[in-house]
Formats: sequence, structure tokens, C-alpha cells
Amino acid sequence: MIKKEETTTSDLLHSTVMIKSESTIQDIKPRPPQIDSTSKQLPKHPIQFTPEVLRAHLEPVIHKMIACEDSHPFRQPVDPVALNILDYPTIIKHPMDISTMHNKLLRGEYQHPVQFCDDAWLMFNNAWLYNKKTTRVYRMCTKVNISININSFIVKRIRSIL
Repeated sequence: MIKKEETTTSDLLHSTVMIKSESTIQDIKPRPPQIDSTSKQLPKHPIQFTPEVLRAHLEPVIHKMIACEDSHPFRQPVDPVALNILDYPTIIKHPMDISTMHNKLLRGEYQHPVQFCDDAWLMFNNAWLYNKKTTRVYRMCTKVNISININSFIVKRIRSIL
């Protein structure tokens, strides 16, 4: 039997209540701490990545995206004039594509793999935002995302360098 002491408040009066529990020590499972990007639990000196390390581990993600059969609309920046979609810049404020991600990786503009992930999701979210669900580009975006399993693939690549 475990006794646990809790403090309760009622009308600004403090009292201590004893609670009895029939659980045993074996029943208690440790939980990993919950940490988000604003947490003070994050290290004050985050891991530093060299451009070479990021390139070595993240370039395979680029190559896998390019190799995907349905990725051709995402390989180069969208040209609103050539595609006659003049409202594209008013809807998509931060365009992203695979070649831009690759160039940023080659120029060493990413300091952390999460920035690379953010750009990958920006590219997918832009396509899903601008295109209707019934369009070919929307379906292609979904297929690229599913076929390379971007979440799992990027997380595996990131874990390999953390």
C-alpha cells in the first residue's frame, strides 16, 4: 500500500489529505518528460551540425524525393506566369520546392535538420493549400508524401546524426 500526500485548496484554506492506493511499485511505469520547442528543459547549448554532416545525412532525402515518380511538380520552383496561376503568390507566401531545399543544403543554409524538415513540410503544405483535393497535383503531393513516408524517413535520417 502506498500513501500519497496531496494538498487541496478550498475557499483559500489549505489542508492535507491522505490518499490510500493499492498499487505496487511494479505498477508504476516511468514516463518520458514532455518537452516542446519552448521548453526550458532543452539544452542551453544545442547540438551544432556542420554543413558537411547535414549534407551527408539529408541529401539522401532529396534524392529519394526526386526519384519518386510523382515528384516532378515539386522539383523546381512554381512559375505562376508559365502555369497561368497568377494568384499563386498571393496565396502561397513562402514557396518551397525540392531544388530550393537541395540548394540550401549545398550552400550550408541549414543549421539543424529540423529546418530541413520544416522546408519539406512547407513544400507539401503549399501544394495542399493551393490545389483542390480533386486536382492531379494535390494527389501527386499526397503520393510523394506517402511513397517516401517523409515523416519516418526524415526522422530516421535525423536520428542518425543526433
